[in-house]
Amino acid sequence: MKRFFYLISGVVLLYLFLVGTLLMSSCSKDSDSELIETILKEVPSQKESTLSVSDTAIVFEAEGGEQTFTISCNSDWHIIGSNDWCRVNAVSGRGDQTITVSVSVYDGLREDRNRNLLIGSGDKMYLLNVTQKSKEAILLSKDKFNVSTKGGTISITVKSNIDYEVAIPEEFESWIALAPESRAVTTKHYDFTISENKDIEIRMGYIVFSGNSLSDTVYVYQAPASRLILTQDTCYVSYEGEEITVELQTNINYDVRIEPSSVSWIKQMNTRSLRTDRLHFSITENESRDTREAVIIVKDENGELSDTLCVRQYGRGLVVSGRVYVAGIEGDTVVVQVKGDVECEVSIPTDFQSWLIPIRTSSVASRAVAPKSYRFAVLANEDSDSEGREGYIVFSGNSLTDTVYVTQTLDFTETVSGVKLEMVYVKGGTFSMGATSEQGDDAYDREYPVHSVTLSDYYIGKFEVTQGVWEKVMGTTIGQQRDKVDATWSLYGVGSNYPMYYVNWNEAVAFCEKLSQLTGKKYALPTEAQWEYAARGGNKSKGYKYSGSNTIGNVAWYYNNTGNYTYPVGTKQSNELGIYDMSGNVWEWCNDWYDSYSSDAQTDPTGPETGSSRVLRGGSWSSYAGGCRVSYRSSYYPSYCNYYYGFRVVLLP
Repeated sequence: MKRFFYLISGVVLLYLFLVGTLLMSSCSKDSDSELIETILKEVPSQKESTLSVSDTAIVFEAEGGEQTFTISCNSDWHIIGSNDWCRVNAVSGRGDQTITVSVSVYDGLREDRNRNLLIGSGDKMYLLNVTQKSKEAILLSKDKFNVSTKGGTISITVKSNIDYEVAIPEEFESWIALAPESRAVTTKHYDFTISENKDIEIRMGYIVFSGNSLSDTVYVYQAPASRLILTQDTCYVSYEGEEITVELQTNINYDVRIEPSSVSWIKQMNTRSLRTDRLHFSITENESRDTREAVIIVKDENGELSDTLCVRQYGRGLVVSGRVYVAGIEGDTVVVQVKGDVECEVSIPTDFQSWLIPIRTSSVASRAVAPKSYRFAVLANEDSDSEGREGYIVFSGNSLTDTVYVTQTLDFTETVSGVKLEMVYVKGGTFSMGATSEQGDDAYDREYPVHSVTLSDYYIGKFEVTQGVWEKVMGTTIGQQRDKVDATWSLYGVGSNYPMYYVNWNEAVAFCEKLSQLTGKKYALPTEAQWEYAARGGNKSKGYKYSGSNTIGNVAWYYNNTGNYTYPVGTKQSNELGIYDMSGNVWEWCNDWYDSYSSDAQTDPTGPETGSSRVLRGGSWSSYAGGCRVSYRSSYYPSYCNYYYGFRVVLLP
């Protein structure tokens, strides 16, 4: 009896040990506790039972699945320990039986997971260990990035339980790079720099993380560069008027703006039947002899991109370019443009044939309405006593006749460090300075009273001082001049033939002094009177409101036609003296202190002796038409500069 008691006690203690092991390795449910009690109750009655299990451990991969083991028993048996991820197809039975163990998928990246199954019958018991391996994986915090055109930095966090490598395919290395500061080995955090996309197409690249036959990929999509391009920059229209179509290549939303002075004769056509990548305009008949011009600006709705279309409509005359040309005394070439669809006869009177020589006629452009050019050589004037000479050329065709006048003056070209500075001779004379009648209601009080001014001869720059000339004389670029003011400010036109800006009055004077040293001549800023006399056309003045025309678009780059930046000098028509851009493009510093006008007649005035601000004239690319008139006055502190302040020079004989 005592022996039997020891046997029973030993069995109970062994069961308690195994059950404790089971409970520590797997959180048992209440049903497991009931089964344990059942097994313990049956121990006395089944002490002679036999039990064996085919396996002591089963191992599953992370993907899960099913495996079997066999129970061999001569009595009842029970299995405890299954849970939500490890299940058996039978928890009790009698006799021999094959048991199926089912394990679900394991997504964990840390350690393996385990479950102990306790199989018991009478005084016999077995522990079957079920192990499921953790998943080998490379998990990325994000698998897709959309990057702006300008580029930037993307950050990726990696979770992995294997060694892996990071690879950027060769075809993407030019614009995707692992940032130097990434400490991926220790922190598993990667930063990649994305360079600017200057292409007009969206681009896609990817980054591969790989190891142990596993890989994961991050895709990078970068927006294309904004594009807004008109397929032509100039359109010629016959005087009868017509409808025109211009192709537009763009991937952005845009607005179309026609300068206000031209809306009476050119209108955009909006119709549902027409394609959105074409712009359509209706042009009315031009009843005058002169060519007229409109500027249409197509602008990005939300950015700074823009493109410009120039519409030139012929008048009823033959000549479509200027009818007055000024050539230097050293000789020059004159190019006259005539309607392309008219066969012209050209005649030069006998008196001028010794110095006005036809060169050749250009071929007609692809569109018949585009102008063709006639070129004439103006030979050097070798008469040392001559102050100039004037001739003319007659064009006739289609019952029309036009006359072009060519004046040869004492103009000359200064060469400074290989860069040309063209100077126009201005014959002195007397003129009315201020808001004369042609200025109309646009004039301000500061333009009055109109007063008489007499000036001596002088030379003035044919163009505003360009960035190319400034850099040769002063040694600084437009960017460096900008940086003196504020490096975050924009540049509004860059190139050797663009006007110089970001220049204050003091710097403009320093330029004149340096130019004088280099040439041995006396260069200076023009007085306000010299500036206005030259802008009005000197002794050849025709009384225009703007410098060279009553139609501002013909002679000026200003607010309504620029797209908010400067243009190369000399790309509009000149005035009567052959001087360019005295209306618009950039404001021009004058030498004078600013003050109110006097009604007294004056000779070679130089302005007041003192003041707080210096005179500015001519308006700029950011000015409305009223600010570009020949009589309009402005001023600012001499130490101040801006992105539309420039200048031109004069030379005293």
